[in-house]
Amino acid sequence: MLQYSGCLKYRCYLSDMENNMRKYIPLVLFIFS
Repeated sequence: MLQYSGCLKYRCYLSDMENNMRKYIPLVLFIFS
């Protein structure tokens, strides 16, 4: 059970990071273009 919730937390963390990257990629491209 502990492993399972750890997995869920990890997946939530990854999807949060992915969402943040989606927000920042256009900004980064804009800055470096």
